[in-house]
Amino acid sequence: MRINRILLITLLLGIFYSCESEKDISDHNSSAAIQFTSEINNNDIQTRAYNSLWENEDKIGVFMKTSGIQLSDQSIVNGYSNIIYTTTGNGTFTAKNEEQNIHFPENNSAVDFIAYYPYQNNINNYIYKVDIIDQSIPQHIDLLYSNNITNASLSNPSNSLQFSHQLSKISFNISASEDVSSLNGIRVSASGLKTLADFSLIDGTLTADENSTGNIDFKTSVNSNSASAEAILIPDGGGSGRIVTFYLPDVGSFKWEIPSGTRLEKGKKYTYNITLNGGGIVVKPENGWVETPLMNNLPTNATYISHMIPNSTRIRNYSMLYDTKYKLAYWVAYPMHGYYLGDSGRSDAWGYDPSISQAFQAYLKSGYGISGIDRGHQIPSADRTINTNTNKTTFYYTNMTPQASTLNQQMWANLESQIRTWTQRCDTLYVVTGAMITTSTDNTIEYVTDNNNQSVAKPKYYYKALAQRINNVYYTIAFKMDNKTYSSGGSYNNYKMTIQQLEQETGLTFFPSISASSKNSIDASHWN
Repeated sequence: MRINRILLITLLLGIFYSCESEKDISDHNSSAAIQFTSEINNNDIQTRAYNSLWENEDKIGVFMKTSGIQLSDQSIVNGYSNIIYTTTGNGTFTAKNEEQNIHFPENNSAVDFIAYYPYQNNINNYIYKVDIIDQSIPQHIDLLYSNNITNASLSNPSNSLQFSHQLSKISFNISASEDVSSLNGIRVSASGLKTLADFSLIDGTLTADENSTGNIDFKTSVNSNSASAEAILIPDGGGSGRIVTFYLPDVGSFKWEIPSGTRLEKGKKYTYNITLNGGGIVVKPENGWVETPLMNNLPTNATYISHMIPNSTRIRNYSMLYDTKYKLAYWVAYPMHGYYLGDSGRSDAWGYDPSISQAFQAYLKSGYGISGIDRGHQIPSADRTINTNTNKTTFYYTNMTPQASTLNQQMWANLESQIRTWTQRCDTLYVVTGAMITTSTDNTIEYVTDNNNQSVAKPKYYYKALAQRINNVYYTIAFKMDNKTYSSGGSYNNYKMTIQQLEQETGLTFFPSISASSKNSIDASHWN
């Protein structure tokens, strides 16, 4: 009996200590394991996910660090460094291995989270290695980054990861003209672009490897007489030598240079409609907007710029085809509607266009410094008065040209005012304002200088192409005026012509979605 009592006491003590030990472990991880929800903030690229939709078994890497302290070995909390979290495709992420579940610190200290996609096993010095050579599965190279969860704790939990794209994307919609029989076997590649980069998980900065320039094969697909090609690219600041080659068996190669002024920005998608024909390539940025002109044989230094209404991703402001060599826009296209007109007045906020490098723009803070030459707006200030921020966009230097003062302040100003009157008589008025530096008979280019003594091409003439839409019927007219001194009292009506005539003069196709019959005549009753 004594032995049995001793054994019973020993068993009870064992159970007691066992329970105490289990209690200690339980207390250490008494907070629930963290699950993360997610969404993609920047959906311009849309290769990996749309909003919070993912694929089954997608993996992210997660770091938990002391709040407010830079990510480092010393700031990592409880060893939670590059922990694999996975999703079933619903955007909710849980630890791949149960023993690696992340918990908030029991002492209620504040922490920050950093996460990225796609997961890499070897992260050295918190640098994510970017390699875009293999484009066969775009989502495997579409780098996403999140650092929005800060100052979270057991008593102040936060678990919603806001991811943003860190790379850029170019997409081509390709069609063939009648003299190119088939797009079967088409290959699209690019040269002159960087293929490697280091991305810092510490501060979200990306540094391209300057020695990694190489050829990139686009992911392509063909459907009858159309094809598409896309590639995830490393952001850059623009420049020359970025060549895209479209190769067709039995036909040969078509080459197109990405405009030097086009910067590949993170989180942005650049889409172009490409037509291959016997004479080469016709390129048009994809917008589907009525007012966007088509231009064959796009100049090497021309770049497409598009501005939305500030603080809006849905409402367009204006677009332009800008020449980085001559430092002016060949055309500026925009819709006119009562929405755009308000009482903000004129901001006079002269400044650089943020969408293109300042090196490619004229500096015009003090004008051109020549008597009789104005900083002529292509989209007028008075056409964008909905608010001050929108009006400021009309004072970008990319929107300016050296325009004869008497033209700018008299006939041209009168025509601009009349356009605002015509706007009130239709559903929408589509406007293309342009400046041409050569003519069919004169290829000599004249120059003036900006405030930095840089050359700026001086237009030989200006034009406006207009299309009223009334109950889905279009009425068109055009005007063309030489860039010269005019006597007072002249009328813009002396310089009107049909859209078809202006197309013949400029080589542009205006309002390509409008029928030719609507562009070869003028219905005077709509333009009085």
